[in-house]
Amino acid sequence: MSCMSYGYIIVKDNAKWRREHIVIMEHSIGRKLNKNEIVHHINGNKTDNRIVNLQLMTKGEHITLHNFAREYKHKADDETIQNLYAEEYSGRQIASILKIGKSTVLNCIQRLGVSRNNFGIRNENGKFAERKAVI
Repeated sequence: MSCMSYGYIIVKDNAKWRREHIVIMEHSIGRKLNKNEIVHHINGNKTDNRIVNLQLMTKGEHITLHNFAREYKHKADDETIQNLYAEEYSGRQIASILKIGKSTVLNCIQRLGVSRNNFGIRNENGKFAERKAVI
């Protein structure tokens, strides 16, 4: 018998409900996972638990992999992010508009070397009258 939990298939293993992909990997390597290990679904499908689709990695490697994938996925949007940033949108607003993470936007801005030049553009109240994107 199996059920679903957060998109993963769970199975009863020694009277305990566990995620099937973890049980399969543990059986394959002949031991329990260490606390720092993750079983990654290579094709991204949480229900595809074939051993050829499972990859054992550390938690740090898994985070790096997903952060890189997220950055790569949005690399084509560098120009869009740069233009929105030049139009005064904040990182949070850009992330919301493009439906991506704020850190992805901020990493893109940093990678492109984009900054806002605010010096000498204050109005009579001391507030910034306008901003320019300096590349």
